[in-house]
Amino acid sequence: MNITIIAIGSTGDVYPAIALGLGFREEGHEVNLAANTLFKDEIKSRGLGFFPVQAMFRQSLSDDFTWSKLYKKLDPVNFLKLRKSKLLPVMDRIVCDIRYACQHSDTVFYNILALPAYYFARELGVPAFPIYLQPLSRTNRFPSPVFFSQLKIPSTFNKTSYYISEELLSHFFNKSSYLKRKISFHDYFKELARVNTPVLHGFSPALSPKPDDWGSNMHITGYWFLDHNKDWTPPKALEHFLNNGSPPVCINFGSMSDPEIDWIIETIVSAVLKTERRVILLTGWSGIEKKKMFSSNIYIDNYIPHSWLFPRVCGVIHHGGAGTTAAAVRAGVPSIIVPFFFDQWFWGNRLKSLGAGARPISKKELKKETLSYLISNTLDNTMFYKKLEVLSHQVKNESGVYKAVQLFNKFIA
Repeated sequence: MNITIIAIGSTGDVYPAIALGLGFREEGHEVNLAANTLFKDEIKSRGLGFFPVQAMFRQSLSDDFTWSKLYKKLDPVNFLKLRKSKLLPVMDRIVCDIRYACQHSDTVFYNILALPAYYFARELGVPAFPIYLQPLSRTNRFPSPVFFSQLKIPSTFNKTSYYISEELLSHFFNKSSYLKRKISFHDYFKELARVNTPVLHGFSPALSPKPDDWGSNMHITGYWFLDHNKDWTPPKALEHFLNNGSPPVCINFGSMSDPEIDWIIETIVSAVLKTERRVILLTGWSGIEKKKMFSSNIYIDNYIPHSWLFPRVCGVIHHGGAGTTAAAVRAGVPSIIVPFFFDQWFWGNRLKSLGAGARPISKKELKKETLSYLISNTLDNTMFYKKLEVLSHQVKNESGVYKAVQLFNKFIA
């Protein structure tokens, strides 16, 4: 069977899709992955086919003025105001590439930002299956993790928050000139709840259990981890740094950007150094200049595979993305989460609720003295380590990719 997996987004969106693709390939399927061209080499090095997605939503928000408007008021309405002038042209190019990928497939899997694939696949008579890294389907048990995790709302409005999120996301997509009719997230999630199509969730039930009001077609399989390539070797300077001192704190904000990102990172680095701990800084997409951070107690790189690095550090300060949170839990090291938007508050709050981490800290609260205290309290908290040891064991033994593949095989049998 010719399977196409469409993963729109950054590393945290694409790498789990690669892992899932490798699982399907082991079952004898031909697998192609549609993603941004930034990931072409990684995907092809794993032996998967590649469909290019030429644009990224982040490219439409590349100027400082746009980022300032988006980040200084983190709410969905403010985000959608940018849709027409900034997002729509990029979205049209992405939707066009999604449609092309669907035309060359027997079966399609798609993440939430690739939702148009569901409609294109249906037009082509091709089965399509959602793959989510967050609990996006409606429930009365907690509010939507897309826009509402940072807000305190009465539990009676939990399910209503999903309807609002769905409507906002519908407005995000429904102006694309390549879609024959408007996308309705309301109708889409209503249909998913009604039909028997499996909905695969690539996160751990140990962190977010299946709500008891979800249907039998909703499956939480465990994480889809992509370990580093076997031919990858760490830089000698990194090995030297790790071998000549205590385990450092890793600071990693992945694909996050912000008009104040330099200040954010510098504040956090200073706070860690104030606790007399060393730092590994992964600059990611931040664009911060390495020379600003020069110190014998700091090692800087653009990216180091989390599967290799995190077991060698004493803690991770990050944005709370699903993938980074999962990697830290698997490594059994504490997270200090500084959320930017979307589901990042959700994962930070889940760790706190489980007794596996401190509460997430907003950017407004970032002060060197306060943060140094939080870092010390978190990294010295033996209860966090005990809970993380249990969670790490559970996560390592879930075989999320295998379960997802077997659910698919069972459905098509």
